[in-house]
Amino acid sequence: MKQVLVVLICFSVFILLQAADPVSKARNCCRKYSKRIPDVKNIQDYKEQDPSCTKNAVLFKAKGKWICLNPKSKKVKQLVEKFSQKISG
Repeated sequence: MKQVLVVLICFSVFILLQAADPVSKARNCCRKYSKRIPDVKNIQDYKEQDPSCTKNAVLFKAKGKWICLNPKSKKVKQLVEKFSQKISG
């Protein structure tokens, strides 16, 4: 019985350490920009990438998938503007 308890405690500590791991947050960051720019009619949502990520990015949700794009790109800036107009008007 003591061995089972020790195993459960070790497993719990392992799970807690994994949940608190700062590297796990980086897995949700864009590593590279997509070359494919979605059509504004296919965009469902957009957001800016978390500032804790090393790369700045704008994420667009199109057809249920998030696409990472370069926020400095002229086309991406235009797309943000068009999508903002689409949702406000």
